Amino acid sequence: MGFCIDTNIFIYSVDKNSPWHARSTDFLKQKLYSQETIYIPWAIVYSFVRISTHSSIFSNPLTPAEAIENMELVINSPNVEMLSDTKASWNIFNHMQNELPLRGNSIPDAQIAAVLEANGIRTLYTSDSDFWKFPNLDPVNPFR
Repeated sequence: MGFCIDTNIFIYSVDKNSPWHARSTDFLKQKLYSQETIYIPWAIVYSFVRISTHSSIFSNPLTPAEAIENMELVINSPNVEMLSDTKASWNIFNHMQNELPLRGNSIPDAQIAAVLEANGIRTLYTSDSDFWKFPNLDPVNPFR
């Protein structure tokens, strides 16, 4: 049923100083030109723009226009479907809050996990080990 690609994969593809730059770029090209459907929550798009333009994270951050242009290429790919938050994803998030210790930086990850679960998406390509705590996700690190 398709899969999702996390923010960090997109970030590595534009961060030429990352040891994962070449591999993430190749991975994204392979996936974006495949026939498989890629489901991306809007939170991932905004997170990419926020992180890639942040001067405390990158020595040479993207301009907002460059970050948006990068995401436009993804959003406009024919095999990409964008996912939004719904009442169902809120209910899933609320259930997660009761089951897991969700605080601070784990909230955006839980939001993404809830949107994916609400849409029946289990596979998430990510190198962020925090996603392994969500039982209804099957995270895959494409760099292993």
